[in-house]
Amino acid sequence: MMSIGTTFMFLGYDVQSMMAESVLHSVSTRNPDRISEYAGYYGQAIQYISFAFFSLFTATIQYYISSKHMLVLSSILFTTCYIAYIHVNSYIFYSSQLLLGFAYAMYNSAEGTYLSEHSSRRTIDSNSALETGLGHTSLFFGGVTMLFVFHFVPHTFDGHFLNFDEHVVQVIYFSLMALTIVSVVLFTFLPTKQFDSIALNTSRVTPSMLAQFISHVPETVKTDVQKAILWNLETM
Repeated sequence: MMSIGTTFMFLGYDVQSMMAESVLHSVSTRNPDRISEYAGYYGQAIQYISFAFFSLFTATIQYYISSKHMLVLSSILFTTCYIAYIHVNSYIFYSSQLLLGFAYAMYNSAEGTYLSEHSSRRTIDSNSALETGLGHTSLFFGGVTMLFVFHFVPHTFDGHFLNFDEHVVQVIYFSLMALTIVSVVLFTFLPTKQFDSIALNTSRVTPSMLAQFISHVPETVKTDVQKAILWNLETM
């Protein structure tokens, strides 16, 4: 069920990633004051930076929220981000990309945790392969969807970008939002009971927030701080 939910969630994500710059360029061409013509590129950059940054901290959230609830929350955030394309606005769009990076980081953390909670040492390999294989079929279906868009959805081509009417954009992104809502429903009904899982048979230690933060600090930084403290003590 998690694999199917992943497929629906990333089907929408893959399609919007491929279409974002063309869609935003279309809006900018008609209304330059609403958003930059290069907003698709800027948005992707913000999303990747957000993903990299929040990946340092999303593992910590698992001590306070179950992996299932993290999957549900991340899929809800994915769904919410499509609103930025329904009525394009610079502030809403860039904020949504920041939020999308956080949602992606949270999904990545929750996915592995949920698998370990519902897999034994005997089944973890097959479950991981199944989840990855089925989940990544979103790339195939995303490609098929883009072929459909290129051949059947009304648009013009200016030599560099596809240009879409705003009503067409709204229909496309409402459709992608509907697909992602399916993933929200599927993640909501994921089973929570664990049977002889790796996580169930492993002792759980919840470190303090300070200890978790320190664990992310590189050893070289820790060593430099220790040297500075010793130097200050010696010179006092």
